[in-house]
Amino acid sequence: MEMTKSVAAGRKQEPIHFVNARPASDLERANIQRLVRAHVGRWISDQTKERSPADSPDSQSLSDSASRSPSRRPGLHRDHLPLTPPNCTPSSVCPTPPTFLPNSPSPSRSPSAATTPSESMSSTLLEQIPMRRRAASEKLHMHDPIDPDEMEIFPASSGHSRDQSRDGSPGEQKEPTQAPNPFSLSAPLIPHPEGHIETFGCQAVDPFCQNPLNYFQREVSDTEEYCLRVLWPGLTPVSPGQESSPSSCNWLPLALEDRTLFTAFVFGSLSHKRLRWVNGWIGRDQFKPEEQRILQICELETIQNVTREVSDPSRAVCDAVILSVICMAHNVAEDHGRAVHQTTPFDAPLQRLQWLDIYGGLPPNLVHIKGLVQMVRLRGGLQNLSLPGLAATLSFSDIVTCSTFLMAPVFPFMSLREERRGLGLQAMLGYFSIDVERRYGPLRDIGLTPELAEVFYAMHLYTKIVEEHLNSHVVNPDFSLLSDQRNLIHYTLLSLPAAKQVEGFASYQPHEVIYETCRIAALIFGVGVVFPLPAQSTPLAQLAKLIQNVLKITDIASTWNHPQAHIALFWVLVLSGIAADDQPERSWFVRLLGQAANNHGIDSWDDARKLLGLMLWYDRACDQAGRELWLEVKHSYVKMEELTPPS
Repeated sequence: MEMTKSVAAGRKQEPIHFVNARPASDLERANIQRLVRAHVGRWISDQTKERSPADSPDSQSLSDSASRSPSRRPGLHRDHLPLTPPNCTPSSVCPTPPTFLPNSPSPSRSPSAATTPSESMSSTLLEQIPMRRRAASEKLHMHDPIDPDEMEIFPASSGHSRDQSRDGSPGEQKEPTQAPNPFSLSAPLIPHPEGHIETFGCQAVDPFCQNPLNYFQREVSDTEEYCLRVLWPGLTPVSPGQESSPSSCNWLPLALEDRTLFTAFVFGSLSHKRLRWVNGWIGRDQFKPEEQRILQICELETIQNVTREVSDPSRAVCDAVILSVICMAHNVAEDHGRAVHQTTPFDAPLQRLQWLDIYGGLPPNLVHIKGLVQMVRLRGGLQNLSLPGLAATLSFSDIVTCSTFLMAPVFPFMSLREERRGLGLQAMLGYFSIDVERRYGPLRDIGLTPELAEVFYAMHLYTKIVEEHLNSHVVNPDFSLLSDQRNLIHYTLLSLPAAKQVEGFASYQPHEVIYETCRIAALIFGVGVVFPLPAQSTPLAQLAKLIQNVLKITDIASTWNHPQAHIALFWVLVLSGIAADDQPERSWFVRLLGQAANNHGIDSWDDARKLLGLMLWYDRACDQAGRELWLEVKHSYVKMEELTPPS
């Protein structure tokens, strides 16, 4: 007995080694094999010493249990062992706890057996699992985010059977065998008595698959990495000097304790990845058939979970449920390739900022959007949401939805950083009222309100900031500030009232017509250049139609007879003509542009671009579309002259 105690006491000095299930190099694989084999050898030696003094039935039972192969433990598959032969791919092995630890429960034990010290220690471990989840997730937050376009998280190899059609879409496949949860009740991991843990080559987010789901463990674990390394750093970018994004630091620990939220995250991350795959932005082998199946399963389960949660008064409006509904509102399992590879006529930069190209390309679910509005109101507003990053994400979601449907924002604007909360356009972009007056003051004489003139200047200044950012090639740019500047500008633009909502509206007087057309033209510049929505959801064609309707209700010559109005009208017609690309209204704007150019002696595109620069223009985003429109104008004008008989 004394010998047994001394051996056990000697083992207390050894740390528990965590091994990497997916070694990054042959050297790391060799080190892991060496470490595990040495540990097994020491354990076998210790067990031999413990069994030698006595030959009691209890000792014999322990010997039988220890001599069993680890692969025969209940709930574990042979392919899930920590070690692999040299010719196996480590990435194809599902990471599990070491199965060679002493005192593992025997498969033949009956439920009625007396409680042993090992069982007591196992129950203690199960109580500590949530704590380990939080600790593991917090360790991963120290990783620096990397460019999502340069990263390949998901290995090409997989243990599941798959079939993919030639066009790159997921084909029919056999259902993969579900791997058991290595942290199930039937296979507890025995913690070290002193709690000392040493990480060894741990490069995976969740190497032991401790997530709340119990299916497709390896693929689900990969979605955690995708969220932490790709999705969330882009959705809630940080300023230089910040350690990590608020979403990466706080959302995963919460999701590991909340199955509803975790399932919603898996659904959202796979939906995000799938759209990148459909559009050809990642490799054809980067989205697998089993991931499509998980996406569909998680969509159904998230709907069921949220439906159950909202019926519980204690859970209905908690942060986790609100965040789950956001995932449902802006993700889909199947969009049937709607407008895939289509582009807008504008070529705006920073289309990927906050993944606008993804979330702007998926149709928002208005049922879930209405639910979000009600849930936030029950919480008392965005300011009462305690989860870091949640209020800013909801604000961004609101701007995307309202841009798509041309509505005023429902929620107040919330910036990504606390110190920028409540700032106006001038403080956010760094300008003064005198700057607005110098550039756009003359437009006040023809009907523009001070608010619209300030939005004009903010958009003009933002394009200068973006151009400087693109030309400076900053290694660590402040995407958080760029996102807040862009979002606040577009939020303010969407909040401007229509002419008929302005106090003193008098049935479209000349100054009201000019205000309304310039406001709608600013929206074209907004959704095309400043907040560039993708082709799937852009309202450009609708905006062009609205401008046509406003111009048709009044006499253009008498309404736009002011010198400043001539410039404004030319700018409105150019932006409307670009927005009406491939629309029936295009020819109507081409004809009016030809007349305006002829009346003001504009003979070349260079002359036209100088005039446009007096209003609101960005060559990088608009020049190509403007040139194409101008060519149509010149061709139409020449053709009209040929058809006109000489006097």
